[in-house]
Amino acid sequence: MQNIRKQCSVCAKLLINPIGNPASSFLLVGDFPGYVETIQGVPFAFRNVHNPRDSNKAGDVLKVELTRVGIMMNQVLITNLWQHQKDWKVETTIGAKGKEKKQKVEACPLAFHLDELVRLFEGKTHVLLMGSEVTEALLGIKTERVSGTQVRIAEFSKIHFWVSPNPSLVFNQPIGEWRLALKRFSEDVSKKKN
Repeated sequence: MQNIRKQCSVCAKLLINPIGNPASSFLLVGDFPGYVETIQGVPFAFRNVHNPRDSNKAGDVLKVELTRVGIMMNQVLITNLWQHQKDWKVETTIGAKGKEKKQKVEACPLAFHLDELVRLFEGKTHVLLMGSEVTEALLGIKTERVSGTQVRIAEFSKIHFWVSPNPSLVFNQPIGEWRLALKRFSEDVSKKKN
């Protein structure tokens, strides 16, 4: 995919393009881009040998762990639920007793990002949801309740959805839960290939 960046039609921020093989039957979906992804314009940006400060450790972990289970980067398409960094605004409302109430809300609605993500499901047979936000947005349940399992989404009955923690969690927690989810996903992908 070319890295020509479009602007969000809602908030005008630059969008993060998916990376990998657009014709792939396999889609990996993270939660939202971080600082490095925003600069580079791709999700899970990998080691930048020219400027190590512009590297994303989660992207490096993802690449290594995919290779470990036999999945090459050219076999998958990788994206995020949020196509740009999340942004917040403060809304003020007047309560029943006339008091002002300030509330932090997303400046760009989740619905826009979900619509963009769903477009990528076209032609996919396997989708790995990597993180709590994407899992909750699509399934309405917490990642920890279903991590490492295959789940069904009625509207996409032909797609095998799998759930894992976000790869960045390996820097704060043991890697076992994420590896188990990735192993199960890769085993299911292997069945499709054979």
